[in-house]
Amino acid sequence: MNKMKFTSLAVLAAALLSACVTTPTPQNAEEHRKVIAQGVYGAEFETFVAKRPYKATAALIKAKVSECLSAKVDHQACRKSGFMSSSCNEYSDTYLPTVIAGPQRTELHVQFKREGSGAGELHIGGQPNAGGRYVVVADFTTADNGKATKVEIYGNNVERSIPRAIRHWVNGTNLGCPDFKPELVIPGMGKSTK
Repeated sequence: MNKMKFTSLAVLAAALLSACVTTPTPQNAEEHRKVIAQGVYGAEFETFVAKRPYKATAALIKAKVSECLSAKVDHQACRKSGFMSSSCNEYSDTYLPTVIAGPQRTELHVQFKREGSGAGELHIGGQPNAGGRYVVVADFTTADNGKATKVEIYGNNVERSIPRAIRHWVNGTNLGCPDFKPELVIPGMGKSTK
């Protein structure tokens, strides 16, 4: 590798690490919004106007949250640790949604807690709050005199199933629940799902 490429990679690595270290772990929904709005690595923000009346959207979100987002998902992750051996970790993610509804605005906060033998996480920027790490915060506000709903979703590039489900729900294109168990393919081990 030539010196120019090595220097470029070193600068990029330092910049990414610096962004991680200086970004605190959000302790509430407002901090989550701010961190995502800053565009930190992995942040995903989207906004759009749904042609569904605000009151209908708020009622739908409340119903779908109780049906779909209070979930516990079991995982198993295995990795090859030698020629003939492998090691597996089992852990559970518990999703904890909260809805705060009002006449002009509804907020959805989704947090999660991880437990089990594979639950170890690197907490760059600090520990998550006692309620769990924030995954998604979504705001729904009245638009067009209540005939439509402005939607703002603050998420990340790791957990995309919840924002995708929200988008489908409010647009009426799919009322199904998010898939919390994506198939992961681990080199040398095949699929990792339980």
